[in-house]
Amino acid sequence: MSDPASMADALYGPAAAPSAPNVTAVTAGVAQAPAAPVAPSVPVDPAAALYGGPARQEVAKVEQVNETPQERTERQADTLFNEAPLPDLPIPDHIKTMRSEDATRKLYDPVKTFQVALPDTALAETKLTPTEQKAVVQEWRHMAADLGMTNKDLLSFKDVVTTFKEPTPEVKAEWHDKAVQELNDTYGDGAKAALRDAAKLAQRDPRMAKMLATGLGDHPTIIVQFARLARQERVAGRLK
Repeated sequence: MSDPASMADALYGPAAAPSAPNVTAVTAGVAQAPAAPVAPSVPVDPAAALYGGPARQEVAKVEQVNETPQERTERQADTLFNEAPLPDLPIPDHIKTMRSEDATRKLYDPVKTFQVALPDTALAETKLTPTEQKAVVQEWRHMAADLGMTNKDLLSFKDVVTTFKEPTPEVKAEWHDKAVQELNDTYGDGAKAALRDAAKLAQRDPRMAKMLATGLGDHPTIIVQFARLARQERVAGRLK
């Protein structure tokens, strides 16, 4: 699953949300039974397929009355230079609030910070239009910043996503043992608490939780990474 189209499938999942979402180790904080394989599909509408939001026609109706001066300037600049405006992707309100309160974003723009780890061409071979590709890539850069990731973290995460295959029960058991060992080595008696925090961080954004529920949340690299990022977020006072 290393081609860009498959990467899009793994990141965004099928358009229809499952009636009974899978629960993985990182989203639940406990070991779970193997999830059923997820059939890949390439979404055409990033808003509906990625976030389970309204279709493109409905998203396009977003009013510009509440736009900030900066957003208005950017929109006018896009019009001036004939650059098509990006589609509006649904973002949970609590995520918007969290971002607005993050002072570091005023100094380090995630869209520019993560250009190396997640380039503009990351979804070039998918069926998304160029403007849709740009919108989705930029939002994923923001989501990486939400988690407190560095470029190295995002590259590691992307490596797992692009090579991910649904594990057999034997492989999943090996993953579980490896994750437990690494958590115990790193956190000692605090390993269970670290895993609970990892689950809390994974569930903070429902879009991330949905992606990890495909089985990615059972991968030891993801579990250990989220435990570390969760500890980082808790120390910073952003994980409660």
